[in-house]
Amino acid sequence: MDATLKAFLSSGKALLADTKTPRKVAPKTQKLKKEALGGPPETDPYRVFIKRVIDSKPGKKDMVKEFKMFIEGAEAAL
Repeated sequence: MDATLKAFLSSGKALLADTKTPRKVAPKTQKLKKEALGGPPETDPYRVFIKRVIDSKPGKKDMVKEFKMFIEGAEAAL
């Protein structure tokens, strides 16, 4: 028998029952720390907006307000 198989059988674990346990998920704070250390802050307003929308998931009314602000800013630049 293979050494790996012997080690598994001697551990007493059941293959099917143990694989259905939920996996451990890293806390979100570690992800935020990695992004904070990654480099300079983002200056593109569209990328900042997308990141904020993905993280906080604002309501439809808030999204419309943000879109109006982007449109007004683009019209003012013309």
